[in-house]
Amino acid sequence: MPLKSPLAKPRASIGFPGMLLGILLLAGLSGCATRNAAPVAAFDLGVPDAGALRPYPLAVEVRLPGWMDSEAMTYRLAYEDATRRRDYAQSRWAAAPSQLLAARLRRQLGAAGQGGCLVRVEVDLFEQTFTAPQASQARLAGRMTVLDPRRKTLAGQDVAYAIAAPSADARGGVAALVQAADALARDAAAMLARFDGADASVCRDARTK
Repeated sequence: MPLKSPLAKPRASIGFPGMLLGILLLAGLSGCATRNAAPVAAFDLGVPDAGALRPYPLAVEVRLPGWMDSEAMTYRLAYEDATRRRDYAQSRWAAAPSQLLAARLRRQLGAAGQGGCLVRVEVDLFEQTFTAPQASQARLAGRMTVLDPRRKTLAGQDVAYAIAAPSADARGGVAALVQAADALARDAAAMLARFDGADASVCRDARTK
């Protein structure tokens, strides 16, 4: 049986009060870290003035691939790895991009959302791309189609926009994507105008049906 050394000191016992104090200290540190963390900013595409060119029923539909249609705000460092998508840690979309884009298009086109023609946009690209550490652009691309009240295709065209961002951050990317969305709305209005003239009132006549 081994003998205890006379120099050995008994190990101090923390005890319940010490454990409680430690837990409170850790909780306090965690609370400080939470309070000091920057809040996550939620962005949308804004609310433009309602358009005056479409006083009759018109529907707008925007489709994005499921992996792209999330609230995560993505960007790409093309100068470093063009195949990798990254997410902003402190910025996100307030809703799915398809909903935000459709809402802005409806507002600008004055779409009532019932009957009439349908503007369908199938988006292949909706993101901020950095071409250099301090230079980026918003990229919006896909295909836009106009369908008549019976959902027969009237016209279609590929669309692609690249708008320089005013700043190399999430806020700058959002501002540029808003401009890209507005360019899409202008092209949609121009396409609809082809079926709203004196000789081609396919969409306009939906008001009386």
